[in-house]
Amino acid sequence: LAENDYAVEIPNWVWRTHLVLIATRVDGAPHKRRERGPLQFVMLHDAYTNDPAMSEGYWVWMAAAIEPVE
Repeated sequence: LAENDYAVEIPNWVWRTHLVLIATRVDGAPHKRRERGPLQFVMLHDAYTNDPAMSEGYWVWMAAAIEPVE
């Protein structure tokens, strides 16, 4: 869920198939909103570009919350 209420449901298979880092800091400092923080999801570029099921629709800038869904 982004700060502007934009929401995306990332399927469970993405979390199980790809390594995803949830970054809250950059070089030890809190991740700033100007750099698309305070949370940012990071994955290997090759994992993203080599999987045709991955989508830019999963990109959320300025993520504010992560909520599990069933």
